[in-house]
Amino acid sequence: MSEESRMITVRAPHGHITHEHLVLHGLRCGYCQGNGWFWGHDEIGESVKEPCPICKGRKTVEAEVRIEWKAEGGER
Repeated sequence: MSEESRMITVRAPHGHITHEHLVLHGLRCGYCQGNGWFWGHDEIGESVKEPCPICKGRKTVEAEVRIEWKAEGGER
């Protein structure tokens, strides 16, 4: 089976940059495996599709990556 993979390359910034913020969109939800739903049961026991609690039925999620640049070993 094929697998999607994304990689982030981290390089020290040029200039006076202390923080970075990246948002990666369109990642397949790992909780529902990209289905967007699970089978559940209603009040009379009938099978119904319940939206995934993680992706809310959208099938994909996004990742927020925050980077803080500082001197190695903490404050000096």
